[in-house]
Amino acid sequence: MSISLLLAPSIGNARAQARAELLRQALGTALGEDTDIQMAASYDELTLRALESSADLIWAPPSLCARLEGAARAMFRCVRRGRGTYRSAIVVRRGEVKTLGGLVGKRASWVDPLSLGGHLLAVDYLRGEGYLPSQTFTEQEFAGSYPAALANVVNGHADVTAVTVPDGAETSVAESIERYGGALHAERLASIAVTGETPNDALVFSHSLDEDRTAELIERVFGTQESPKTPSALCLALEADGFEAADPSDYRPVKRLLQNGTRLTEFPPSL
Repeated sequence: MSISLLLAPSIGNARAQARAELLRQALGTALGEDTDIQMAASYDELTLRALESSADLIWAPPSLCARLEGAARAMFRCVRRGRGTYRSAIVVRRGEVKTLGGLVGKRASWVDPLSLGGHLLAVDYLRGEGYLPSQTFTEQEFAGSYPAALANVVNGHADVTAVTVPDGAETSVAESIERYGGALHAERLASIAVTGETPNDALVFSHSLDEDRTAELIERVFGTQESPKTPSALCLALEADGFEAADPSDYRPVKRLLQNGTRLTEFPPSL
C-alpha cells in the first residue's frame, strides 16, 4: 500500500523538494509503506484538496487547520522550542525603516492571501496599531512563498514582508529569515514588530482514511497513550521537536480572523 501526503506551497520549490525527500524517508520508515509526496500550487488548491480529502495526510498551515472541523480524522500539531504556537515578524531592509509609521507609502510583498505567518497576522497587527494596509501601502502583492517574498524585499522590488517566527527574540527572527532566504538575507533584513501568537501547523489525517486505518497509522507514527513515541525522522523533516494531539476547534480564533478580519483574541493557555 502507499500513502499520499500533500504539502503547502509557502516554503518554496527548492525547500519543498528537500523536505519531500526527508518526509518520504521518515514516513516510509515509520509506516513501512511508500509515500507519494505532492505540493499544492497555491493555498486555494491546498484548501480545496484538503476539504475534498484528496490526499491521506496534509501538512496543513493554521489557516487551513481552522477550516477543517468535520473534515479531519485526526490532527497532530508541531511543537517547536517547546511551543505549539508561533508569531509573525514584520520584516524590512535593515536600517531603512525603524517604526511602523515608516511603512507609510511603502510597498508590501506578502506570501499568500491565506498565509498567517506571511500575511494575515502581520496585517491584523498593523490594523490594530492604526495602520490600515490599503491606506498604508502604495502596492501590495503576493509572492507565493517565503523565499520569494524575502527576495523581493532584499532586491528592492518591495519594502516590507512578513515571516513566521517561533517568538519575538531578535535571534529567532534572524534564524527564520536565514532558514527561508539564506544567510545573506538574514544580514540585510530585520524586523520592526512581532505579532501575537497563533497555533502551529499540523499533520492532518484526512477522511480519505477510514477510522481503523487512521488509528493504525497513528499508532505506527506516534505510538499509543500508554506507550507514546516521538518520531525523530518526522521531527527532522518538519523541523519540529515533537507533536501534540490537536483539534480543529483549537484554531477557531484563526477562523474568526479569516472570516471577518478582526483582531485575534487571546488563545487558551494550553496552546
